[in-house]
Amino acid sequence: MTIKYYLRSESKTASVYISVSVSRGKVFRKRTKFITDSSKWANGYPKEPSLRLSLKELEAKIEKSFNRTEVINDSWLENILSHRKADTVSSHVDTIITNAHKRKNHKGGYGLSDGRIKLYRSFQKKIDEFEEGIKMEQIDMSVAEEFRDWLFDKGYALNTVGKYVELLKTTVRDYGVSRLDKMKKISERYTPLVLSEEEIQRVNELKGLSERLENARKWFKLGIATGQRGGDLLGLTEKNIKTVNGLKMFELKQEKTGKVVSIPFKEEIEMPYPISLQKFNDALKDLCQEAKINEMVRGLKKQGKDKPSIVGDFQKWEIISSHDLRRTFATRHYGKIPTPLIMAITGHGSESTFLRYIGKTSLDSAIEFAKYL
Repeated sequence: MTIKYYLRSESKTASVYISVSVSRGKVFRKRTKFITDSSKWANGYPKEPSLRLSLKELEAKIEKSFNRTEVINDSWLENILSHRKADTVSSHVDTIITNAHKRKNHKGGYGLSDGRIKLYRSFQKKIDEFEEGIKMEQIDMSVAEEFRDWLFDKGYALNTVGKYVELLKTTVRDYGVSRLDKMKKISERYTPLVLSEEEIQRVNELKGLSERLENARKWFKLGIATGQRGGDLLGLTEKNIKTVNGLKMFELKQEKTGKVVSIPFKEEIEMPYPISLQKFNDALKDLCQEAKINEMVRGLKKQGKDKPSIVGDFQKWEIISSHDLRRTFATRHYGKIPTPLIMAITGHGSESTFLRYIGKTSLDSAIEFAKYL
C-alpha cells in the first residue's frame, strides 16, 4: 500500500488530498479535513511541523486499519477520514435500513425487500441483547463466535443462528472494519413439508366445519391452486380474476419480486373473506388437525412471539403454514409441467433455487429428463 498527499490549489488555504494505492487499478482519492498554505508545501508534505505530524499520524491510522480490515473500499477510507466516533453494530444497522431503497440487492437491482429489513431489525434486537452498544471495531472472529454460542444457549434453532451470524458478517463487511469472511456458514436442511394428494383430499372432504375453518379451507384451496407466498395469496380478491380468450386466471403483482404473474384455473373458485397471515396460519393448523394430517416430520416449531423456534419431530398439522401450500403447488406440478412454467408462477429466479425449495436434486432433474428421451 502506498499513501501520498497532494494539493489541487495554489491558494493560501488549499485543501490537502490523500491518495491511497492498494494495488494496480485500485486507488482511492479523498479530501482530508486539513488545510495548508500551498507556498509551504514541498515534496508531498507541508513544511509546518504540526501539520506534517498530523498527516504522519493519519498515515499510521490508515496502515493499522488496512492490516485488520477484510474489505478495502471507498467507504473504508471515508470512515477513517470522517473522524467520527466508532459506530455501534446497531447504529450501522440503522444506516443500512435508512438507505435500504438505494442498496444493491442479491438480484443485482436496488432496494432491500420488506422481509430483509424486518430480518435486520430482528438481528438488531439480538445483537443489542447480546451486548448493548457493542462497537464495530470490537467485532472479530472470537466475538462473532461468542455471539453464535450465545444464540445457541438461548435455544435458537441452527438455521436461525445461521441467519443472525450471516447478518453480523454482512453488517461489518458493509462497514469495512472486521474480517469474518472465514467464519463458516451455519445451516441445516429439512425435508420440505409437502401435502400428499390423499392429505389434500382429506381436507377437501371435511364436513361440518365452523365458519372460521371453512374460510381457512377456501384459502387452503387457493394456496394450492396458485402457489403464491402468504402475503400475495391473502391479498387476492375478485378484482384479481381476469378472463383472456375465454380462460379465467388470477393476475397479481408479487410483493417480493415485483413480477406480474398470471395463474389460470378451470375449477370454480369461491373467494374467502379477508384474514391476516397469522390468523390464517393458526386456522390452517386447526384445519389440518381436523383432517388428521398427523404424519411425523422433522422441522421447526414456533413457540410464540420473541421466543426461539425449536427443532424436533412433529405431526404435520403442528408446523404447517401458508408457505407449505406454495411448496405443495410446486411439488405436485414438478415433472408434469415444464419447470420454467412453474417458476413463472412461483416467481423463483433460478432453477437451482427452485429445486432446493422443493427438495429436489440434480439427480431428480436427470430422472425427469430421461422421461423425454
